[in-house]
Amino acid sequence: MKYLITTSPGLEQENAKEIQELTQKTPLLKESGVLELDAEMADIYRILCGSFISSRVLMPLAEFYAWEKEVLYTEVKKIPWETIIADGETFVCDVHGRPDDCDYSAAQGLLKLKDALVDRIREKRGSRPDVDKENPTHQIEVFFWKGKTQVSIDLCGEPLHRRNYRKAHGAAPLRESRAAAMIRMSGLISQSGDKMPTSLYDPFCGMGTLCIEAALMLRKIPPANKRYIPKKGFIKNFHSDYLAVLTELRAGALDRAPIQLIASDIDSSIIPRAKKAADMAGVGTDIQFAVTSFENQVFKSGYLISNPPYGERLEDEFEAKEILKKLGRKIKFESEIEKMVLLIPKGMEQVTGLKPSSKTAWKAGPLELVVATYDLWKGKRQ
Repeated sequence: MKYLITTSPGLEQENAKEIQELTQKTPLLKESGVLELDAEMADIYRILCGSFISSRVLMPLAEFYAWEKEVLYTEVKKIPWETIIADGETFVCDVHGRPDDCDYSAAQGLLKLKDALVDRIREKRGSRPDVDKENPTHQIEVFFWKGKTQVSIDLCGEPLHRRNYRKAHGAAPLRESRAAAMIRMSGLISQSGDKMPTSLYDPFCGMGTLCIEAALMLRKIPPANKRYIPKKGFIKNFHSDYLAVLTELRAGALDRAPIQLIASDIDSSIIPRAKKAADMAGVGTDIQFAVTSFENQVFKSGYLISNPPYGERLEDEFEAKEILKKLGRKIKFESEIEKMVLLIPKGMEQVTGLKPSSKTAWKAGPLELVVATYDLWKGKRQ
């Protein structure tokens, strides 16, 4: 069966690599930006439990062309909703894309879909399911694309980027899946033996997300370790099979991270919250936290991976550029850093005074961002 996997904009290629590693199967990147994977449920459990970058895993229920809203209603009503949504369970619908050239808008199409779903269950069972926008039993995902409609049901229970270790947020917190993608893109996880860096630094750590994600990945702790286990009664043995895979992944976890992880921030109020999040994740002993400015920090041999404050977070573009200039000079002339990976606004890649060896465009709401990788060499200037 073909399943759909979603992630944040810009993370699709890295997500595809991760899924191939987890399942030994190659996903197809669709025009809509969604990954499609021809897989068995055993593969899906490994993604649900082991993917650091995926957002949702969707099981397609129907795919059809519906240029008119009445056709949309008829096709959605054909889906056997009464076998999917049990009595007393709730649902919510989410729409993606645009129904181009159709006689309805996305909002109108969403209403038609809800009507068809509720009418079908009422006719079959005599009662109607309720919508719950806060904590639904089932999340229905609808994709409109060039006249085509695809209706799917989410298998995650909650978005996969939520690890449930971060209860209190700092300002503009970095999403966990983005942090994990940056770690993977640095090449840190693929290194071993003598090639493994001795340390990983994040001098703008905020809530500590980058170092926490790195610790989880290095120790092979599954990202689903603290996550709610979804109950999908319409899939036979879903809960027990999911738990079996999660138990297997947990058994492979290491006792400690193989490298030193150093998270620091100039904001003394956020470090205690970052420590608490690391403890919640089970990696508190793997990370050294410190309250200090990057200008006063000693960077020995290792990698630097960070999300410096900028634009919307600082509300001062000049100050953001000054930070990047000072950081670039510090790393270039006063450190032994071998590789630096920064998440920064598009167009600021060379403000550091260093030439990036690679750039990957990301989008976060209205922000156009770039993951810039800088390869450095000891004893040489770029």
